Amino acid sequence: MRGDLRFHFQQDKGKPIYVIEDLANRKYLQVGLPEYQLIRGLDGTKTVATLLAENAGRQRDEALSESEMMSVLRWLLDQHLLEPESLDQSKRRHREAPKKKPDKQGGIMGVLFYRQPMGSPDRFLGIMAKWFGWSFSKPFFLLWVVLILVGAYLGFENGQRLLKALGAAVMPSSWVILALVFIGLKILHEIGHGIAAKRYGGVIPEWGIQLIVLITPLTYVDASSSWSFPSRWHRLAVAAAGMYVELGLAAIALTVWTFSDPGWVQSLAANVVVSASVVTLLFNANPLMRFDGYYMLSDATGIKNLSGKGMMMLQWLAKKIFLGIQHLPLPKGTRKHRWFIGAYGIAAGIWRVLLMTGILLILAAMFKGVGLLLAIAVVIGSTCVGIVKMFRFLLAREQGVRMGAALSRIGLAVLIAAAILFFWKIQPAPKAPAVVNYPEKTILRVDCPGEVVGIHVKNGDVVKEGQKLFTLANIEEEKLVEKLDVELKYAELQSRELLAIDEFPTYQAQMKRVEGLKERLASQKEKVESLVVCAPVSGRVHLRETDGLEGRFLETGRDLLIILPKVVPTVLISVSQDDLRELDGNLSREISLRLNGRSEELLASLTRIESRATTGVPHSALSASFGGPLSVRRDIDRSEERERGLARERFQQESLNHFSRLGDAQSAIPQELIRARFAAYAELSDLEGVETLREGEWGFVKMSAAREIRLGKWLYDHVHRALLEKFEKTQEATPI
Repeated sequence: MRGDLRFHFQQDKGKPIYVIEDLANRKYLQVGLPEYQLIRGLDGTKTVATLLAENAGRQRDEALSESEMMSVLRWLLDQHLLEPESLDQSKRRHREAPKKKPDKQGGIMGVLFYRQPMGSPDRFLGIMAKWFGWSFSKPFFLLWVVLILVGAYLGFENGQRLLKALGAAVMPSSWVILALVFIGLKILHEIGHGIAAKRYGGVIPEWGIQLIVLITPLTYVDASSSWSFPSRWHRLAVAAAGMYVELGLAAIALTVWTFSDPGWVQSLAANVVVSASVVTLLFNANPLMRFDGYYMLSDATGIKNLSGKGMMMLQWLAKKIFLGIQHLPLPKGTRKHRWFIGAYGIAAGIWRVLLMTGILLILAAMFKGVGLLLAIAVVIGSTCVGIVKMFRFLLAREQGVRMGAALSRIGLAVLIAAAILFFWKIQPAPKAPAVVNYPEKTILRVDCPGEVVGIHVKNGDVVKEGQKLFTLANIEEEKLVEKLDVELKYAELQSRELLAIDEFPTYQAQMKRVEGLKERLASQKEKVESLVVCAPVSGRVHLRETDGLEGRFLETGRDLLIILPKVVPTVLISVSQDDLRELDGNLSREISLRLNGRSEELLASLTRIESRATTGVPHSALSASFGGPLSVRRDIDRSEERERGLARERFQQESLNHFSRLGDAQSAIPQELIRARFAAYAELSDLEGVETLREGEWGFVKMSAAREIRLGKWLYDHVHRALLEKFEKTQEATPI
């Protein structure tokens, strides 16, 4: 036995167990009392027979058999716990253990889940534990519970408003702030683990950054020393510490959000709530992933290595069902909790497939062609490796497997799957992106650049024609009015003097200059007057940007707000050519609409379908470059025409108008869809709450199925379409 190993006594449901601390390899292993006494007897001088006799004398009925002892010895060798080294070598390895880096995960998994260690934070966390260790005391825990209850109550009381705020927090316009908040919270999350571990006597040899698909940044700390704690409650406290910190911050942020006015503080609080509660519950609290929730479940149930045992149980079930091995013993350590471990193994296996599918889809989307090829290679490679391993197992004829029975069962399973795909018919209800559209909306834009010094309306206010909306200030433009006024008066004075001395030719030239100055002065006054923005029509205000606008300098042409008329908006739907048949079947029927950020479902009636598909972008909100679901590319012809048109408009007097009505189809957008789509229109059936709908809100409509289709054909069409769209994006999409 290696001399640098440490042993920690614990009790599990009244039974004594020992945790082996392998500091050199940063591993913690658990053994029972018979195994512990056997290991302690490995001093290099005793034979197997002697060890077996000593174990039988001490343990009597619970003594290890010869086969069990040999299994333990093989396990010790596999874990590198037995080495013929001198005491000096063991001491050297123990001294160098903190410097040793754990083995990195290789292959494709090492790329998808890349880890970069950042050194040892043990000293820093020791200082933090002295300052903030009290936050893990019982009195503070009771205060934390009260805080969580208050936050839950406030969230329940403001449910609808909160859902809208959280929906806005995850929109593309908030991604930068959301990412920064997420990173900051994850750092505090890991510091929480470290403080809890140091409070109970643990050691933190490493922390670092983990990148999922080289994009999503996560942090981690090595708090595995908590496995040596004798108290289960202390181990659970360390595992839950990160969520403890984040949920506490989420409750505080929810309280701030409830009692603060609209602005950057409320927006920031909503981002904290999303990152610290929703993301934490989906990932950190998820016991199917090897994060905090998994370790808490493993320790609470007393089932060590729950994930490994679950996978062994899943393999055991597969061998029984698909290979026909009848007399196959249960995996070691699973008999007592076999139903729970089996259910966990199945759930974890399904989750792992879904997780890897999501990661590969992200990989294909983010890295374009290379990512798509890599994702396909991973799927094909994993499938081939699985098939090769299965046939190796069959050819080895281990565990009593019979080749004929195994192949017949596998063939039967394949036939059943093929029959389901070929004969089972479904009625899929296709979804199509849709957007709220006010055809008669009015957009107000900045005519004279200036600093926003007053905002006189709020989002959703009803205004009348001529009502003041914004006030801007531009000292230079105002001084230019004064300068032109002085120049005009001086020019008029000169013209009168020329007339008095009968200098008619010079007088006529001077009068032309006077007329030019009058026109310039009138134009400049009109421009300065436009610094006070008033409503050109009556309607409801929709501010495109509400946070941090006051005090900012806005350039000419920038959108300020939209005035929506007092009419029911139209639902504009973009339908793919493949779903047109289902759409025809829904004409004059009700369809359901769910908008992003809203929990309620709206009903609408389909009124009209365009007869021709087009690549024109139906609405800017649906464009991928503005955070929408439709993939677009640059329309070179339209872009050049638009640039020539803008150049001409700079010299046109009518371009000074600071508001304009938009027509349909957003024709000014220099983009086009990658694939032609049909436009359809629907009218809202339920008018309750329609006044809260904003221009550009988008979501999806769900249509009733008009035809039956075989499941296999439906899956093939969707996979083929998805791959085709990925290749088209890679080859044709260009930055906007």
